[in-house]
Amino acid sequence: MLKTLAGDPVRVERDIPTSEPVYPFVAVSLISAPDRNGIGRNARFFARPLYFVRAICKGAAAEAGYRIANRVDEVLTPAFGQVVADGATFEVLGIRREQLRTLPAEVTEGGETFLQTGGLYRVLIHERN
Repeated sequence: MLKTLAGDPVRVERDIPTSEPVYPFVAVSLISAPDRNGIGRNARFFARPLYFVRAICKGAAAEAGYRIANRVDEVLTPAFGQVVADGATFEVLGIRREQLRTLPAEVTEGGETFLQTGGLYRVLIHERN
């Protein structure tokens, strides 16, 4: 998912960056992933992982978050293809937004406004035999 989003000009981060972020950026956080066990030691992959993908904007650029979130949806929803991990081949059958999500705007003590908007995206994966 990160590789799919990385082609656009907005920066993409896994979760929230620990260093001083450059706004706006897109954060991708794994919410849940039912395990599916395979054959062999530690042979496991996520069959239906759910990610919270959101634009995080600051100050006057907060309204840009909605445009960025729409662009994320345009990029992710047609995504599919093959992924190879640890010698196994997996087919990404699709990425679907399950829920639109906008968190309440945060205003810091210094008066800066932050907005997080995006959605919950389910990745459908099938192991190829």
